[in-house]
Amino acid sequence: MVALALGLGLSGPGVAAGQDGPVNPLAQRDPWSGTWRNEQLSVVLERHGQGWRGTIVMGADSMPCEARAAGERRLEGAFVVQGTRFPFQATLDGDALVLTSDGESYRLQRERPANPLGQGRPPQPANPLAGGASPGTPPGDGGKGDGLLGGDVPADWATWRHPLGFTLRHPPTWRPQETEAGLAFVAPDALKDAQGQPLELLLLNAVAAEGVRQPDQPEAVAFLDQQLQGTFPFLRRQAAPVVRTVGGRRVAELTWTGKNPLGRDIKAVAQLVIVDDQGILCLLVGDATRVGERLETARRLFGSMSKGKAQTDARLVGTWRHEKHTFSGTFSSTSIRTIELRADGTCLDHAQTLAGMDHKDSGGNQTGRTDVDSGGSARRGQWAGGGGKLLMSWADGGSEEYTIELSGSSLLLKSGQGQPRLYERVR
Repeated sequence: MVALALGLGLSGPGVAAGQDGPVNPLAQRDPWSGTWRNEQLSVVLERHGQGWRGTIVMGADSMPCEARAAGERRLEGAFVVQGTRFPFQATLDGDALVLTSDGESYRLQRERPANPLGQGRPPQPANPLAGGASPGTPPGDGGKGDGLLGGDVPADWATWRHPLGFTLRHPPTWRPQETEAGLAFVAPDALKDAQGQPLELLLLNAVAAEGVRQPDQPEAVAFLDQQLQGTFPFLRRQAAPVVRTVGGRRVAELTWTGKNPLGRDIKAVAQLVIVDDQGILCLLVGDATRVGERLETARRLFGSMSKGKAQTDARLVGTWRHEKHTFSGTFSSTSIRTIELRADGTCLDHAQTLAGMDHKDSGGNQTGRTDVDSGGSARRGQWAGGGGKLLMSWADGGSEEYTIELSGSSLLLKSGQGQPRLYERVR
């Protein structure tokens, strides 16, 4: 919600522009501490004295590391593999951490805080409206009364489809944009500030809701309060949730109001429904007058959702392998990732790292060699693919989403993190 935060004048006290998660207005967040991940590795850093300590995990390898500041947005440190220290550098690039060692760079994203709706578990899945699709559930007819909530919409509304089986209807001029924060809609006539930033936004997302059965439970209300006031600290909730029954399901509607640092009246209206183990959320936020004008449209859009069978493009079924080789002086390594996409919608992921380093004395004579084989680790999950996309949600709570290019036995995966990766079909 970066664009919205800027447009609503939230760069003042209490909100750090460019952050997507809750912010403590009483403290300055350590920019390095936390968990950072991508498809290959994870990095956990904690403040320790004048520096940081933590762990780098790649495949089955867990490597201790430590670092110190080498500038405002740069760390220098080392990690240890079987007694051998390897140097690395880390820099901040927006909301990403770029880790570099021996000329190889990895771009990682900060892991979001745990979701209170999930009893301390991270949100699962992270993709907008992802998860919860029942493979045997037939898709709805596009908003004619058999949707997830049973809502009717105008016949000329467009249909948005997700490979995981979700569909919803929306005004034809409202273009959906898939973002890290969820599925976002900005109306073409949206009110904007002097810098051209929107002053209104509709956002949909889904989070795990283990243990929460009703959308107006105190735990659910507290979670929404935390999320809204973490990003918009000037908002205050108005009264208790209003609960209505739509399509046989209970939908809680909550309202927050307040003035932003620029003195503008801001209003937010959230709708929440619990479906299986998913809390599905629709948030309309922005200029108070415009939110009031858009509210009925937001209710109808939210109520049009359907879920059906996830897409599993038969051309993607099989086992795919990616190898990456690194050479630097006497050090060499090979990272291998194998992904198996099964016809039943399940998938397996296997990662392995092979590394070696020759040790030489001052005269250049080899005195020994260190070899490391991670042995590999496997995890299971669900996948969906179609329309140029591939999504994988893992049982450990992680998820990945790519745009793809398929040519013969080659599969190119592209994401917003790091360089595209080419996989070759093994079988």
